[in-house]
Amino acid sequence: MKTPRTEQWLARLRAAAEEPGAAALCLEALRAAPGPVVARAMGLLRRLGHDGHAEEAREAFARLCREGRAGDPGCAGRRALAEGLLALDWSQSEPWWTGVTLVQWEPVFGGRVDAAAGLRGLCALGLARAGDARAPLALARLLADPEAEARRGAVRALREAPASWALPLLAHRALLRAEDLDGQLELFHGLLEREDPQAFALVAGFLDEAWEEGREAAAIALGERGGAEGAHLLWAALEEELLPQRRRPFWLGLALSRCEEGRGLLLARLPGSPPARRREAAQALEGLHDEELSRAMGSPPSQR
Repeated sequence: MKTPRTEQWLARLRAAAEEPGAAALCLEALRAAPGPVVARAMGLLRRLGHDGHAEEAREAFARLCREGRAGDPGCAGRRALAEGLLALDWSQSEPWWTGVTLVQWEPVFGGRVDAAAGLRGLCALGLARAGDARAPLALARLLADPEAEARRGAVRALREAPASWALPLLAHRALLRAEDLDGQLELFHGLLEREDPQAFALVAGFLDEAWEEGREAAAIALGERGGAEGAHLLWAALEEELLPQRRRPFWLGLALSRCEEGRGLLLARLPGSPPARRREAAQALEGLHDEELSRAMGSPPSQR
């Protein structure tokens, strides 16, 4: 709910948006305005291409942290500041160390929510980019955060971090089998994109898992980032698996493959496959809305 003070600030920003003094008003907002106004001011500064405000953004972040929920409900201001500092390649460790541990509980219908989860993830990325030697411990802690949004932020940060400590942390989290499909897929992407043989073997091992989400995430990741070697594994898994319901992830991985050994070979083989095989593929790939695959399976093209 916007307060009269917030409304006044927003009205001033709207009025000045196209005026020569807009940048000066935005910097004034960073120094004194509530979080929702700071978020609007940061967006306007970035749109104006004004890049000389990094120190003001850092100071605004510290101010809003002191004010807490009263000054920045929903953490909108601090999120905008963190995004702006990341865009400006801010390399100092503050405000990242403050934000990576920040928790802000806010009431919602029937309970409460931690509004700072996404902010913790953004600050994790800032720490990784800053090259702080203490960052691995902070990111390890964030990988075990109760909030999925914070954990995803840690994974994104690790995907930019040095492989020497990013790969062990990503592998450990993946082996815990604690994430949902999307979370596990992001972990596998982080492991495969480093092109490390041990990381590849770890992801490939999940193709034999009884855990359905892990098996599907591994198949998709190997299709999207495993190259020819990943495609060969998916073909082998497809041929060796006896249960049709367990073959579904392998069809999906091959359909999403980015190489000729995967998707290209799938498109070449499907038209000549037995009808039962094509029906199985069509059922597995239902929802992809891929006209090329539909033609290969002999299915009518999807209606959009």
